[in-house]
Amino acid sequence: MRKGKKIAIIGKSHVAAIKSASKAVSADYPGCKLSFFAAPGPLFRKLELDPLNRVFGAIHETSLTDSKRSLLRKINKSDRIDLGGFNAIVLAGIDVKENLNAQILRRFSIDGTNHAKPRRRMSMSAYRAMMAEMVTGSLPAVGWRHWMGPQIFATPTPRVAENCVDVDNTIIVPPINVKSWVPLVNRDLTRPESFTPYIEALREGFAAEGITFVPNPDETYGKTGLTKADFARGAVNFRTIRNAGMDFDSKHMNTDFGAICLRNLLDVIEASSAHEQA
Repeated sequence: MRKGKKIAIIGKSHVAAIKSASKAVSADYPGCKLSFFAAPGPLFRKLELDPLNRVFGAIHETSLTDSKRSLLRKINKSDRIDLGGFNAIVLAGIDVKENLNAQILRRFSIDGTNHAKPRRRMSMSAYRAMMAEMVTGSLPAVGWRHWMGPQIFATPTPRVAENCVDVDNTIIVPPINVKSWVPLVNRDLTRPESFTPYIEALREGFAAEGITFVPNPDETYGKTGLTKADFARGAVNFRTIRNAGMDFDSKHMNTDFGAICLRNLLDVIEASSAHEQA
């Protein structure tokens, strides 16, 4: 990677897995300097972007309570990040509505690609229209779109882990986030290729807004197309999980998952930079 490449990785609790792997991974990318700015979801959603001055965080003094601002500073050593000096910015762990997509795949056979009954048939054109709406609802705020520089990249939240079928052992994940997937897995209706049309729709939709969408690597998925259960063991989060000795979380992932995703992300950023310079 080009010497002096500065990359900011911003997001909610899913950033924790990437950050936990950053020291080991960075050793293989000596030209890269990573900076992180993250917060738990409820706090992160209160943060703001000043697109004119390229600053993100608790911009206004009254936007957060003292305790929330203190937590933000505890995690990041600051309550805001100046994005002006970075070569690339990554919006990590965006909710791209895969739960909604799972509901569609559970209820319908898309142009006959899955023949399990008694699901109703849906034409591909109708599916594309529904995907377009989900992509629109997944896009970052308008202020993140069509930057002249630095380049913006986006990654999705991890697809729920295969251990979600064992609902009694699911930690943190609300039942509504799991129940869309359990019937798909139990009825053997998921395959990696089942999710390809939506991933491609996300690529196209984000690209139209000047953002490069980077899916989680294929090697993170099992035969069902869901995240391998091993990556949910020892999950990394901003809060300590204590639950009867259980050590996995079907939605947040561990350092091994973070390392695979970070390497893939850095390779994509480097390839993109090389393409721009060619």
